[in-house]
Amino acid sequence: MTSVREIMKVVPRISVNSGVEEAQALLRTQHIDCLIVQDDSIVRGIVDHASLSGYPPTRLIADCPIRLWR
Repeated sequence: MTSVREIMKVVPRISVNSGVEEAQALLRTQHIDCLIVQDDSIVRGIVDHASLSGYPPTRLIADCPIRLWR
């Protein structure tokens, strides 16, 4: 059986300092619904297509609504 730890190692992540365009491209090319958002190595939450829509491609992920990680 695959552990959660093993699965989480391969889940795509993005930095809070990355742009919306990069996040949207990653969501599209990886065929996934959400990305884990990190600030250095600390997980801050997740973003999805809906939370990125309406933001210009040059905007940082930090400026978008990030669902908090609990």
